[in-house]
Amino acid sequence: MLGLCSAYVRAFTVAGPSMSPTLFYGDLVLSNHAAYDFRLPYMDKVLIEVSDPQRGDVITYFDVSKNVIAIKRIIGVPGDTVQMKNNTLYVNGAEATQRIVSQEIFDDIFLRDTPEQLVVKETLGGAEHLITYTPENSPVRSFEEITVTEGNYFILGDHRDNSADSRYIGFIPRDQIKGRVFRGMRTLDSF
Repeated sequence: MLGLCSAYVRAFTVAGPSMSPTLFYGDLVLSNHAAYDFRLPYMDKVLIEVSDPQRGDVITYFDVSKNVIAIKRIIGVPGDTVQMKNNTLYVNGAEATQRIVSQEIFDDIFLRDTPEQLVVKETLGGAEHLITYTPENSPVRSFEEITVTEGNYFILGDHRDNSADSRYIGFIPRDQIKGRVFRGMRTLDSF
């Protein structure tokens, strides 16, 4: 049973800031590697496609450029249009709402890199999550509307100033998605 659990539930340590304020450097996350595909244990051969990744899912995927498993949030699924204007996302023409969260809370737990950085609750299609960015200093604050092609996904990190995501690396193919993160645990090292 332990072998099957380790084949389909994997533990990873967060190795960078790209998903803060959702996940922090040093956090331990669990990924359900049977959430989307049932694979032959310890091999990459898909036996059955269980479900498709959904917008808002936090996923683990194989980053071929770095040869590592990485973590990001799915923003666009096949057929979606995605656009960003001045740090605001639009998916299928619908604007993601943003509400600034009390900054004092985050100053106490070191969530912000600079005093100008905002922590924002972003709502997109009913799903809410926290993101962070610096309004006037974000590297890619805007991009033209693009359509997510069949078999691909558009991903972003929740730390929009510090994430190598689809704005830079393009779409992520379905076969590179390994699992859905279902649990994040703060370790003492992450404080």
